[in-house]
Amino acid sequence: MSITKEGESVLSDVRAAKQGWLVEAIDHRLDPAQRRTLTEAVTLVERLVAE
Repeated sequence: MSITKEGESVLSDVRAAKQGWLVEAIDHRLDPAQRRTLTEAVTLVERLVAE
């Protein structure tokens, strides 16, 4: 089973929309201290995934 070109396009659009929403939410809903905390948390999660 494989995805069609049209399916790939739809999937790409959905991912872009979700990423855009997340960037917008972080920029507008979190203050600078919360954004730093989020950055630190992402770093920790990345470290866990790499182990």
